[in-house]
Amino acid sequence: DDGTLSEIRRFYVQDGVVVQNPTVTKVGSPHDSITEGFCDAAAEWAADGTNFLEKGGMESMDIAHETGMVLVMSLWDDETVNMKWLDSDFGDPPSNLRGPCPGDETSTPEYVRENYP
Repeated sequence: DDGTLSEIRRFYVQDGVVVQNPTVTKVGSPHDSITEGFCDAAAEWAADGTNFLEKGGMESMDIAHETGMVLVMSLWDDETVNMKWLDSDFGDPPSNLRGPCPGDETSTPEYVRENYP
């Protein structure tokens, strides 16, 4: 490429079907990709700062992409707070509503391990 990274757009493919990333509307104006504007809005809305921008934001990501990256994935669960920090009601308002998961027994590692081996 010959430009500077300005946006990260996510999409998912499952069984040949492309699923676009949903538009985020809770952070002020709607966002359907990750930009520095989105990071600024999210940090202001959540009132918890952003180390992404403190570490150079998109410019740092651009440099990292130029030098090469390796995708590393880890599958795990969280017995302390049942992964609520990821997609449930967790933390303090306004950023406590992080997703639609119920956060009940079905969110516990024991339930997931038993029902989805």
